[in-house]
Amino acid sequence: MDKVNCPNCGTLLAKETLRCTNCKYPLRVKSAGGIVKIKSPNALRLRNWCVIDIDHHRLLYSGTERVAEFYIAEPTIIYIVNNSAEIAEKIISKREYQYLPNLRRKVRPGKLYALSYKPTADGKGHHTIDEVDAIYV
Repeated sequence: MDKVNCPNCGTLLAKETLRCTNCKYPLRVKSAGGIVKIKSPNALRLRNWCVIDIDHHRLLYSGTERVAEFYIAEPTIIYIVNNSAEIAEKIISKREYQYLPNLRRKVRPGKLYALSYKPTADGKGHHTIDEVDAIYV
């Protein structure tokens, strides 16, 4: 087992220790989650859009802003709906997540995503949710 010294009092501790057993100094901050942001593309004029947490069957975001922002504690499978919160709540209650399978994705706390439209050869195209390094509004 790896050992480390507490930077505050010098006590020798196991590397996995979150707080010094002697002086209670925090050695590591355990991440409990984070904010996720998803940007809607400028070309996609959404009147109202919702983000549903499929894992826990709850509404994470509902609104008209270009960037949806919500908190999750762990990686979560989300589903994006271009509709009102009332419709999203009906989808949640009936577990009807098959409507737009390409708008489903596992997202991770603290990450940024962009909703984008990708044209296809047949002219129909499809939407995707991609992880990005930055969001420009």
